[in-house]
Amino acid sequence: MNILTEDDEFVPLHFVFCNFYGENTCFCWNNDKFIMFPYIQEKCTSLLPVFIAPGHIKVIQCFSNRVFFTCLPHGIYKLSRDGRFSVLSKSAISIGSIFFEILKTKDDCLYLENKQKKLSKLLLHLPPMSKQIEELCTFPLNMENLEHEFRNMLLDEVNMVDNLCLIGNGKKLFTLTKEVIHLIYSCDNKIMNIVPIQNDNKINGLILITNTDAIIVVHSKNNVLCYKKIYLGVDVKTLCTGLNHQHNDKIWIVYSDESKLYYMTMTLSTEIYKKVKTEETSFVCIQYYKEDKFVGLTKTKELHELSINVIENYVNEEISKDDFIDLHRDMLKDTDLIVEQIYEKAKELELWNKILLTEEDKLYRINLYACKKKIQMYPKMTVYRIAKQLFLNIDFQENLPKNVYIVCSLVSNYETTFSIKEIANNETSIDLPIAIKKLLNSLQIRMDLVTIINEEQPWFLIKDFVTDPIIERKKKLKEKQVKRDKTNFINAKINLIRNLMLTENLTMKKLSEIKKKIRKEICDF
Repeated sequence: MNILTEDDEFVPLHFVFCNFYGENTCFCWNNDKFIMFPYIQEKCTSLLPVFIAPGHIKVIQCFSNRVFFTCLPHGIYKLSRDGRFSVLSKSAISIGSIFFEILKTKDDCLYLENKQKKLSKLLLHLPPMSKQIEELCTFPLNMENLEHEFRNMLLDEVNMVDNLCLIGNGKKLFTLTKEVIHLIYSCDNKIMNIVPIQNDNKINGLILITNTDAIIVVHSKNNVLCYKKIYLGVDVKTLCTGLNHQHNDKIWIVYSDESKLYYMTMTLSTEIYKKVKTEETSFVCIQYYKEDKFVGLTKTKELHELSINVIENYVNEEISKDDFIDLHRDMLKDTDLIVEQIYEKAKELELWNKILLTEEDKLYRINLYACKKKIQMYPKMTVYRIAKQLFLNIDFQENLPKNVYIVCSLVSNYETTFSIKEIANNETSIDLPIAIKKLLNSLQIRMDLVTIINEEQPWFLIKDFVTDPIIERKKKLKEKQVKRDKTNFINAKINLIRNLMLTENLTMKKLSEIKKKIRKEICDF
């Protein structure tokens, strides 16, 4: 589509589509001059008048079918149907989450001013004499144009806020909601612009354009806000992006430098991106239009409507090329040498892996001793007879530490019988000879653990490594009861002293008697 203007010298460098009082209108501008016309795909034959804005145009935004111009260095103006401007604020530098909330600077501070309530609130302190005021970029969002999951990640109070605004200030990204500003991201580069990842009328994410060749893709994944930095390798002049209609997990990105147009795809779940295609053409500005289409503006005042289907077609062609590969005998040359080298390296890797496992196991066993770790279990115990001898079989069916020794001992009438056995595969069984007379008496069974046995080093022994869960539970209950009895006893004595003080009957003699009783009872505990 050719753009014909009454002023031949007017060459637009920026454009945007706005719903201007119910009509899809295209605004094109350069410096303080702009044109506007209903966007249709037919060729434009009539000459368009060139309008003059109140200042150098920074951005044109649409709120509720109304269009607002933000000018440099400051000033926000509303455009009427007949092309006239009304002043919203001559000192504002940007619009907030809604058109009557404006951002202003004063004394190196950023303020939010509500034009309806006539109130002003401090948001940020800016560096003195900083260019961040000029480079500050905003992007308003609302309930209607924001995808639900992405909105939940941006907001804490999901059901309480209808509008919010993203503010890029220097290297930081903020959210502005309910006149409260929150820092959500800090990056290494300055944020120059915020571009939405669109899907028709919904926004599924954002792309932050920086002052370098890097862009940052902001999206939600597994209920977390993710930031993926991508280095494009070119000086990006303009960029647009959208969600792939055939794959909801993919986005397409189109960007241009001084001479070429680049196509890229990215899978959001894996954050894997791929540069798909490059064309020998360039645009001064590109914008998302609808579904799988975008519109580009050339230096020759032409609007070109392009389809993203070229990405899918190109990818399908590349896949079809890779389906069949011609094999040659030269491809198998020296493969036996490669296989031998792989085999030798695999054996070396296996050897190092065994050494690593041995050292890890040794460290684990030392930690067992250092922490005095104990386990609670019921080993299976069976008494059986071989010839005239009785044996007690203790079977550890549950997992025990590897490469250690278990020591089982029977104590009866001051006599101790013990057996020691290595645990090789996490479980083992031990036999202990016992006499019939010992069965008639009380038996004490103890199970200790030897973590390391070396000839030149001492044994690391863990006493009572295997304990009875019931006995341990009783010990804990008894300890709790003792603590409770101590507490009750001390509280009773404290109350007694308080009562004596209230009745003025507290004497040194009575206090001394109370102290003696406390000492005696504590010793008994």
